[in-house]
Amino acid sequence: MDSTKARMMTDFYRQMKYDAVGLSMRELQFGVDVWKEAAKDGVPIIAANLFNDKKCKKAVFNQYTIKEDHGDRLGVIAFVSENAWKARKDTSKLFHKSPFEMGKLIKKVAKKCDHLTLIGEFTTVDAESLVRAFPEINAIVSSGIRADQVNRIKDSNAILIGSSTRGNYATFVDWNYSAADTAVHYVNKQQVLDPTVPEDTTVVRMLAKMNQTIKTGPGR
Repeated sequence: MDSTKARMMTDFYRQMKYDAVGLSMRELQFGVDVWKEAAKDGVPIIAANLFNDKKCKKAVFNQYTIKEDHGDRLGVIAFVSENAWKARKDTSKLFHKSPFEMGKLIKKVAKKCDHLTLIGEFTTVDAESLVRAFPEINAIVSSGIRADQVNRIKDSNAILIGSSTRGNYATFVDWNYSAADTAVHYVNKQQVLDPTVPEDTTVVRMLAKMNQTIKTGPGR
């Protein structure tokens, strides 16, 4: 079943043509090798803080991506959190650095873009500490925080966006970058992934199909 889940998830990420896919506990339950293969096959896995060994300067995955949207350069760095790394099932000998050790990278990417977002499985305390250490950060999207939590990070101009849900849901964050001067411009949308309920959106239909396949197995 793990191989079925991993294949369905990578197929979904590929079909959605995401610009960046981070690795949280959910992904790392399948180990690292499956994501190495996915990255070779076109899935844009971003993991800035995984290295082959302590001395290696080149990360195992791409460390960041920068995309232009309506003339603005939007930078994204994804980190594997310490909790997610400790919880992985495989016994990979890769070297994991704390996001707090990646200050040079954060500052470098911030200089290249107009807006910098960090992706990871961060707690609120983690997010606040990162922004204090690196005020260049404009937003943090965390799968470690509930999706109904969107807040300005204390004593900063950065925004913390939760993306974690429980149960059979799909979560979307609608964000107009040019208007997002306050947290209210972030809108989380949840839609139930019940395949018996007609849905109009392609994303929800795809996720519902993936969920059903994971439950029953392929070809049923």
